[in-house]
Amino acid sequence: MTEEYIKARKEGMTAFRKAVLKGEYPYVQALDEIEPDADTLSAVNIGTIEIPISLITGTKTAGRQGMFAPGFLPIADEDTEFALKWASLYRYQIAEGISDAVIVYEYKHRFYVREGNKRVSVLKYLDMPVILAEVTRLMPKEPDELYEEFLEFYRCAPLYEICFSHKGDYRKLASLLGLDLKNKWDEKTVRRLKGAWYAFSSVYEEKEDSIAAGDAFLIYSSVYGIADITAGDRQKLIKRLALLRNEFRRSTGEDRTEIREKPDENSQGTLKKILPVIPNIPFIPEKKLNIAFIYDRDPETSAAVFEHELARIVISRTFKEKIAADRFIASEEELAGILESCAKKYDMIFTVSPLQMNETFRCAVRHPDRKFLNHSLYQTQNAVRTYDVKMYEVKFLLGALAAVYARDHRIAYIADVPLYGTIAEINAFAIGASFIDPNAEIILGWSETTDQDWRRQMEILHINVFSGAQLPDFQEDNTEYGLYTAGDEGIINIAAPVIHWEKYYEKIIRSVLDETWQSAKDRAVSYWWGMDTGITDINISGQVPYQTQRMIGLLKNALARGTLDPFDGELRTRDRVIRGAYDPALTNRDIITMNWLNDNVTGIIPDISQLNEGGRLLAEAGGVRK
Repeated sequence: MTEEYIKARKEGMTAFRKAVLKGEYPYVQALDEIEPDADTLSAVNIGTIEIPISLITGTKTAGRQGMFAPGFLPIADEDTEFALKWASLYRYQIAEGISDAVIVYEYKHRFYVREGNKRVSVLKYLDMPVILAEVTRLMPKEPDELYEEFLEFYRCAPLYEICFSHKGDYRKLASLLGLDLKNKWDEKTVRRLKGAWYAFSSVYEEKEDSIAAGDAFLIYSSVYGIADITAGDRQKLIKRLALLRNEFRRSTGEDRTEIREKPDENSQGTLKKILPVIPNIPFIPEKKLNIAFIYDRDPETSAAVFEHELARIVISRTFKEKIAADRFIASEEELAGILESCAKKYDMIFTVSPLQMNETFRCAVRHPDRKFLNHSLYQTQNAVRTYDVKMYEVKFLLGALAAVYARDHRIAYIADVPLYGTIAEINAFAIGASFIDPNAEIILGWSETTDQDWRRQMEILHINVFSGAQLPDFQEDNTEYGLYTAGDEGIINIAAPVIHWEKYYEKIIRSVLDETWQSAKDRAVSYWWGMDTGITDINISGQVPYQTQRMIGLLKNALARGTLDPFDGELRTRDRVIRGAYDPALTNRDIITMNWLNDNVTGIIPDISQLNEGGRLLAEAGGVRK
């Protein structure tokens, strides 16, 4: 059967030439070239197991690599001893089946062959999914967070097959299965996951190639679960993959999240096409726009949800017969059912908590003809748009005002969870305070950690000026919100942020009614509006001296006009320069994902492990990693 070697070599030479034309290395890799100190690395004996042949990427040494093109396809001449032995192994595999284990090293979730290169080549040529191997793991010297997370996963579920590209994805997979990466998974669950993976990857790699199969598997599982992948309904799987195509494209290495700082505008909108020169004529849509607001808490007990409910009532009156806006309250257990029910009736669905994002996304993929929006920031799902406010602008003003009242330069700032945008708010507050008082120090506390009593901490430090929660707690007689002082006279409120959610929703809904809602194609869209749109403001107590109010007004107007940027100029932490005085301005992504603290902030950004249960859930939904 030397003709099979001729065919295999032909494929190998084709792969070789393609690699050369692309400027890529035309042979299989050698571990000793990737990691010259491989022989000195700490080694762990994994044992003899079946490994996915697709993860065998090279040889241990450079001696044999010249015999193989990428993919272990042979390229040695047909009249060589190598070709004869390869053909003999091929005949044996067809007649008996190769059973001897190859010997490999595993390094950073890839395998390199020490003995058995030709066996690997033959089985790869035959598209065999696995091979028996004696595995030794080599531990890298330098930390690798993604690989370390894989090792956590492997200890719980000894599967090499599933490879992810992003840190946190193994934890997401565990969470989808109702498990964690601390306790060993039972064998039935591991077998079920392995079966689902092979069933999915065989179809995905045939029909799609947008992203790595592991990343696609996680997206698919987050929407549909893994229960029915192994049921054998290939056509259903193909149909679902088609629905998720935009999500796969969006999940490439390139950042495809589009941040929109203004309401959607389109000169080709229906209003301008139909009424190009006739002003002030009301637009009446062809049919009423049905809108659902889904809350995770009762507006009567949650100040945050009450703000959205009040906005819903206002926009219902604003648009009158043009829309019907209904509300629903859904617990975690009820959310999926209520979303599915709403998707059958409503054109537009708002969910108002980051904790509702995953279920909203699952429902949105199943109903691409509906418009889904979630109140969160910088999420990456194409099927759901997110919306939030540039609260850092208001916090800059509150910081400047706080510095006026701080008798000893020290100001307490109480944050809850390090979500996207939260660190920017802390830093903008600190920068605003330093504008007024160069010696201002911001003492940072977190309300959702497990081991910090911020009230006791601030009491010990004798701090009297606080920046607390944006809104009061409906369930308590609470005045510890906004900017306030605390002393012998009790709590005195100085100022508080204002968000005009009714304006926010009005602008979004109007873009749908007048057809200026812009498409996103394969990008995730995140609305992020601030003072220049009239969405945010600051409410100052009448007790604040009028000249101080005037100063804040001047700063506010400068922010709204864009002539003042809290993050312009030099930016420093306590130990490094973040931005030089003349460096390019921070991008919106830089600000949203900010994970450092300004040099006049005393405190830390907590790890997710330091948060209480509620804080961890929020951080997992959209948290910054320090």
